[in-house]
Amino acid sequence: MNTSITGESATHVDPIAMGMSMTTVMNIPGMDAIEMDMETYIIHEGDYLIMYMYVEGEWSKMTMPFSQELLDELMLLSTSDAMADLYTSAVIVGSERIGGVDTWRVDFEMDIAAAMGYLGGLTTGFDELMPMDIFDGMDNVVATVWIAKDSLYQVRIHMDLAEVMADMMAEMGVTLTTYVMTITSTNFNNARPVVLPEAAADAVEIELPQL
Repeated sequence: MNTSITGESATHVDPIAMGMSMTTVMNIPGMDAIEMDMETYIIHEGDYLIMYMYVEGEWSKMTMPFSQELLDELMLLSTSDAMADLYTSAVIVGSERIGGVDTWRVDFEMDIAAAMGYLGGLTTGFDELMPMDIFDGMDNVVATVWIAKDSLYQVRIHMDLAEVMADMMAEMGVTLTTYVMTITSTNFNNARPVVLPEAAADAVEIELPQL
C-alpha cells in the first residue's frame, strides 16, 4: 500500500491560531484509490487551546489546558540552549534559492530519544500518552533544512524517517519501506487569516483521557 499526504496550513503566534487542510490518498493494488479530506483548526482562548477537526463530514473538538508559561517556553524553543543538545551534527553543504529566497542548505542529525524527552518535559502527562522507552535505541533522525540567509527562517525541511519508524511499525505488523516528509514554509510574517468555519460551532466535544 502506498499512502500520500499533502496539505497546507497557516499559523499565527500571538494569539495562537492555526488552520490546516490535508488530503490523504491511499493506493492499494487491485482497488480504486481511496481519498480522504481533513481540516484542523487550533485556537487559543484564555487558558485553553481548542482543536477543531473535520473528517468525513463530521466536526469534533478537544479542549486542552494551555498556560501562558507553556506558551513562553514554546516561544523560546527554537533558540533555547537545551535544543542545541538534541543535535549530534549540523553541516552547511551548499546554497539554494527557493521561492525567491536565498538559503543555506544544512544537513543535520537529531537524537530522537532526547527530542521526545525534551518535549515530554514541556507537556504534562506526555510520557503517559507516549512512553519514552519506545524511543530507546532508535536511530538518529537525519534531515536537510534550508535556512533563509537574510532572516534565518526555516524555509524547507526534508526528513527521511523510514529507519526511525520501521521498528515501531513492525511491532504493529506493518512492513515500512518508505517514510518521507517535506515541509516548505512561505509568507513569513504575512500568513493568511485563520477563520473557523461556522459549521464548527456544532462540533461534538471529545473528552481527553484522565491522566
